[in-house]
Amino acid sequence: MKTKIRDKSSIKNNAIHNAYIAITINEGVEKYLEDLSLKNYSEQTIYSYRLRLKVFLRWTDERALVLAGSITEAHMARYRRYLHQYTYAEKRITAATQKGHLLVIKQVFSWLTKHRWIPINPTAEMELPKTPYKLTHRLLTQAEIKRFIEVIDLASETGLRDRSIIETLYSTGIRRAELINLEINDIDIAEGMVLVREGKGKKDRCIPIGERALHWLDRYLTEWRPYRPRANHSNTLYITEKGFKVRDGDIGQKIRDYKALAGINKPGGCHLFRHAMATHMLDNGADIRHIQEMLGHSHLSSTQVYTKVSNQGLKDVHRQTHPAAQLNNDNKEKTDKADVLPVLNPSGVVH
Repeated sequence: MKTKIRDKSSIKNNAIHNAYIAITINEGVEKYLEDLSLKNYSEQTIYSYRLRLKVFLRWTDERALVLAGSITEAHMARYRRYLHQYTYAEKRITAATQKGHLLVIKQVFSWLTKHRWIPINPTAEMELPKTPYKLTHRLLTQAEIKRFIEVIDLASETGLRDRSIIETLYSTGIRRAELINLEINDIDIAEGMVLVREGKGKKDRCIPIGERALHWLDRYLTEWRPYRPRANHSNTLYITEKGFKVRDGDIGQKIRDYKALAGINKPGGCHLFRHAMATHMLDNGADIRHIQEMLGHSHLSSTQVYTKVSNQGLKDVHRQTHPAAQLNNDNKEKTDKADVLPVLNPSGVVH
């Protein structure tokens, strides 16, 4: 009897195991992305996840790895080494990009394990590349912002529009996608406020916009936009010369072109102005929680990265409040005469 019970148990376990490994990797990915859609994740987020997973799916296809339950820790270790050597546009991808790819895969397999599609998560112990975030090399100074603006030819076909776009980016710190989705009615010129509808995380927020940016926005709305074809048939704030909604790639390329003209050799596009806005405001005494709200960060830790490069405010506070921050003339004279440390010769005798 015991043998029969054991046999039945073994059959049951084998059936469960077979049920676990029945799903393919492609099916698992599609189920995960479908779940994100049901949870109301943005189309842009799902699209970016799909692009990263496409590299992994191609890698598994080339190695005839079909079933999600067949992926092991050893496979993931090999894929991590593959990513480390992976090139795009003849350049090896950065550690941050590698980390982004691996994070999505970890999420997929964690989801498949949680929903009992696979018995074991092969990515549970996988370590991610270290990516120290260095913001200083991509931070525009105020002088560079001025140079950036000065190279825009207002007499060119898109000059006035481009000046307004850059002023809006710098004044508000909004993301490129948020700028593209702005509508005319989202700008309250009288109150000096901008309404960002469904920003990152599908959250709305109101942001102040400065007088200089409003000045160029008003000029754009009165001198440039009304004279574009189909302008009256769209409520989109920023449009192309032909009256269509501006695209991500077009604005990014414009920013890179102006950056080259200004002789600024720093990586990044529209996000440069977001970084600059946050850091310059912190330098001038803004509260970090106000910056957090304007940037639309869910977590304060995301905003605190700017405090690491915004040292001027800290230096000012230290100089104004610390009793030993400054050395007066009397102390300087004493330092020259009496506060010099004694010098020891090799034998230890004080001179």
